[in-house]
Amino acid sequence: MNDARRQSELESLRTEIAALRLANAALEQQMSLNAEQTDELLRTLEFQSNALREAGLRQANQSDFIQRVMDTTGALMILLGPDGRLRQINQRCTELLSVTGGTLDEHALDEWLHPDEQQALADNLGKLP
Repeated sequence: MNDARRQSELESLRTEIAALRLANAALEQQMSLNAEQTDELLRTLEFQSNALREAGLRQANQSDFIQRVMDTTGALMILLGPDGRLRQINQRCTELLSVTGGTLDEHALDEWLHPDEQQALADNLGKLP
């Protein structure tokens, strides 16, 4: 009887080991899939990061070019954002308004306009490209 019990326990252990091996294989397969998905996600993020960096460089180059063009004229030139806030001004405006490029986001154009001109700006701002 003792041998039969040992045989039964041994068979039970073999069954458990086989089940654990199957579970381990399934887990390793899932980990492999997750690693592949993670690698693909990292490649996608790197691609998007590079694209954003390049877009930022292009925008900076365009902004520098626009600034140089604006500064070559003696006229007052102002570039507004869609919200009516100053985005870029030329050197002539900087001298006249005592505003530096670093503080542009703090100012709206209407701060320097007569109240009648402020209303005209508000009425026409949405029509600007």
